[in-house]
Amino acid sequence: MRVVFTSHAEQRMKARNIQKEKVLETLNKPDKTVKRLGKHYFRKKFPKGVIEAVCEKTGGYFKVITVYWD
Repeated sequence: MRVVFTSHAEQRMKARNIQKEKVLETLNKPDKTVKRLGKHYFRKKFPKGVIEAVCEKTGGYFKVITVYWD
Protein backbone atom coordinates (compact mmCIF):
# COMPACT_ATOMS: atom_id res chain seq x y z
CA MET A 1 0.00 0.00 0.00
CA ARG A 2 1.40 3.37 -1.01
CA VAL A 3 1.04 6.00 1.74
CA VAL A 4 1.62 9.77 1.76
CA PHE A 5 1.59 11.84 4.95
CA THR A 6 0.26 15.41 4.96
CA SER A 7 2.25 18.00 6.87
CA HIS A 8 -0.68 18.23 9.31
CA ALA A 9 -0.45 14.48 10.02
CA GLU A 10 3.31 14.70 10.53
CA GLN A 11 2.88 17.61 12.96
CA ARG A 12 0.22 15.73 14.93
CA MET A 13 2.35 12.57 15.04
CA LYS A 14 5.25 14.55 16.47
CA ALA A 15 3.06 16.37 19.02
CA ARG A 16 1.38 13.11 20.10
CA ASN A 17 4.58 11.04 20.11
CA ILE A 18 3.35 8.56 17.49
CA GLN A 19 6.04 6.95 15.33
CA LYS A 20 5.59 6.61 11.58
CA GLU A 21 6.24 2.87 11.86
CA LYS A 22 3.24 2.51 14.20
CA VAL A 23 1.02 4.41 11.75
CA LEU A 24 2.14 2.22 8.85
CA GLU A 25 1.44 -0.89 10.96
CA THR A 26 -2.01 0.53 11.73
CA LEU A 27 -2.72 1.01 8.02
CA ASN A 28 -1.32 -2.37 6.93
CA LYS A 29 -2.74 -4.52 9.76
CA PRO A 30 -5.68 -2.66 11.33
CA ASP A 31 -7.88 -4.17 14.02
CA LYS A 32 -10.81 -2.23 12.57
CA THR A 33 -11.46 -0.16 9.44
CA VAL A 34 -14.44 2.11 8.85
CA LYS A 35 -15.29 4.12 5.74
CA ARG A 36 -17.40 7.18 6.46
CA LEU A 37 -18.08 10.29 4.36
CA GLY A 38 -15.25 9.53 1.94
CA LYS A 39 -12.67 9.01 4.69
CA HIS A 40 -11.08 5.78 5.85
CA TYR A 41 -10.54 5.30 9.60
CA PHE A 42 -7.92 2.70 10.55
CA ARG A 43 -7.65 1.59 14.19
CA LYS A 44 -5.07 -0.60 15.91
CA LYS A 45 -4.47 -1.39 19.56
CA PHE A 46 -0.94 -1.06 20.95
CA PRO A 47 0.27 -1.50 24.55
CA LYS A 48 0.17 2.29 25.04
CA GLY A 49 -3.35 2.65 23.59
CA VAL A 50 -5.32 2.68 20.33
CA ILE A 51 -4.04 4.61 17.32
CA GLU A 52 -6.56 5.94 14.83
CA ALA A 53 -5.39 7.18 11.43
CA VAL A 54 -7.77 9.14 9.21
CA CYS A 55 -7.04 8.82 5.48
CA GLU A 56 -8.37 9.68 2.05
CA LYS A 57 -7.91 7.31 -0.86
CA THR A 58 -6.56 9.36 -3.74
CA GLY A 59 -5.73 7.54 -6.94
CA GLY A 60 -3.57 4.55 -6.08
CA TYR A 61 -2.53 5.63 -2.59
CA PHE A 62 -3.76 6.62 0.85
CA LYS A 63 -3.18 10.17 2.09
CA VAL A 64 -2.90 10.29 5.90
CA ILE A 65 -4.77 13.39 7.09
CA THR A 66 -4.37 13.05 10.85
CA VAL A 67 -3.37 10.53 13.51
CA TYR A 68 -4.27 10.39 17.19
CA TRP A 69 -4.49 8.20 20.29
CA ASP A 70 -8.05 7.17 20.98
